[in-house]
Amino acid sequence: MISRHCVRSLPWGEQGTSGNTFDSVSVRGVRLYSETLMLPPVLSAYSPSVRGVAKSNAKVTITQNNYKIYETTVPPGPFELSDFTPGGYGADLVVTIEEADGSKRTFTQPYSSLVQMMHPGVGSWDLSLGEIQQDDLAEAPNLAQGTFYYGFNNTFTGYTGFQVTDNDYYAGLLGVGMNTVLGAFSLDVTHSQTTIPNIKTYTGQSYRISWNKFFAPTNTSLNIAAYRYTTKNYLSLTDAMELIDSAKHMTHDEYQNINSYSRLKDQVNLSMNQSLRDGKNDYGSFYLTGTWSRYWVTNDSHSSFSFGYSNSFNWASYSIGVQRSYDEEGEEDDAIYLTLNVPLDKLFGKESGSGGFNSLSSTVNSDLKGNDQYNTTINGNSKDNRWSYSVNAGYNRVNGDQDLSTVGTYASYESPWGTYSGSASASNDQSRQYSLSTDGGFVLHRGGLTFSGDGFNENDTLLVVNAPGAEGARIGYGSNTIDRFGYGIYSALTPYRENTVALDISELDNDVEMKSTSTTVVPRQGAVIVSTFETDQRRSAIINLTRSDGQPLPFASSIFDTNGTSLGSVGQGG
Repeated sequence: MISRHCVRSLPWGEQGTSGNTFDSVSVRGVRLYSETLMLPPVLSAYSPSVRGVAKSNAKVTITQNNYKIYETTVPPGPFELSDFTPGGYGADLVVTIEEADGSKRTFTQPYSSLVQMMHPGVGSWDLSLGEIQQDDLAEAPNLAQGTFYYGFNNTFTGYTGFQVTDNDYYAGLLGVGMNTVLGAFSLDVTHSQTTIPNIKTYTGQSYRISWNKFFAPTNTSLNIAAYRYTTKNYLSLTDAMELIDSAKHMTHDEYQNINSYSRLKDQVNLSMNQSLRDGKNDYGSFYLTGTWSRYWVTNDSHSSFSFGYSNSFNWASYSIGVQRSYDEEGEEDDAIYLTLNVPLDKLFGKESGSGGFNSLSSTVNSDLKGNDQYNTTINGNSKDNRWSYSVNAGYNRVNGDQDLSTVGTYASYESPWGTYSGSASASNDQSRQYSLSTDGGFVLHRGGLTFSGDGFNENDTLLVVNAPGAEGARIGYGSNTIDRFGYGIYSALTPYRENTVALDISELDNDVEMKSTSTTVVPRQGAVIVSTFETDQRRSAIINLTRSDGQPLPFASSIFDTNGTSLGSVGQGG
């Protein structure tokens, strides 16, 4: 089992720290971390190892939500299975051992997961060093942050982390993730120590507990139920930097001390998703989310709650949602929306993929205070999907002000050199808006400069395809094609995995023969690799040949030129 893995590149510049353990902050510096993508798929995400004992040569079957996800045979004796991947955060695993005599034994392996969970025996680490980038700071301190996770077994994953700055701030974290029959739990505590110049040193703690569980009988998913509590003298990195900076660079009247600085005291987050399926009948799904926060010093509280429902039928799909939030004064802020999407090809029996306008969407939004928005958009595309376009009309009813009507249009074209788009809109208040934009990329390589219709950055993994003479051949399932110089770009590679990239030669010139139409590559992250497809660009010809006596040449005879190179063979009848 491999548990040590590291990227070959060293990212530097302005970037965010990992947000799995501490809140993410922007730093200008370097980051070195283990890359879980380099692990086999079954180890890169948490999944429990299944252990058991077979009495004979037995068949072991693992199911989840009544779906078989893994099956193998094992010899007599103890066994351990880990080369399988459960679905999502999913339900518990049901393991069935079928012995050679036909007898069966079944047991349940608990399975729930959180972001903190690691596969048994696998570790992951992350280290960032650099200068904190925060606009409201007069002086930018330097930060060192590190985290480490390790999966001890099916039940426990341990994790720890630290933050240290050069202006007297320190934070250390220790936590554990647990996979149990009651769901996945994580519990961690963070201790911080902050020295405010010429004031004093403050120490405090922050406690956090999270829970995740999928209830298979009712298809209910409680994704995250998290609670955080912080003591009065605990300061997060962001809060500490603002107080330290204030003490150094502000006057006594402007300075915010810890007794006047509002910061998080406790917080609860809840998210639930419910599928409404009864056998073959699907009645849609709904979600519930809620957040409640309270703050030190002011004792203010904020809360928000939302509910949404979505469903579909033969010719349309729809969704509705409501949201309510309360500010520190207890004032309500409501929002309600309704969306209807109609695929026109299904509604009018139009052949899918034939081009033209193909979908209609309408949206209604309201804050229940007299401010309402209505919008309808019709979308379409060309048969080859290179052109896409839409026309929309909207009406805004504004409480106490002039209502606003708007019409607009949008179009985009995916060319070999990039995607070009433009839009225009006009309103009854005499305002006009126009926009033009482009998106794409290019790669400079030993064969020249090749443009791509896809946008990408330095972290993406790219394949430069070289297929001389295969102009117009489509690469993979995207819109990029081989240009007239024989090159094209494919930007949908998965790093550290086996990728098969194929060329669509259905519109290729008849005089170009492809020796192969697919290639397989295993790139590292951020790599730009070149793959050459062998082609034959010689012109094809059918020639009627006869012997000197007028008789046809023997069927299947080989034809050679004066240099002995094979040119083809004789067909039936010469």
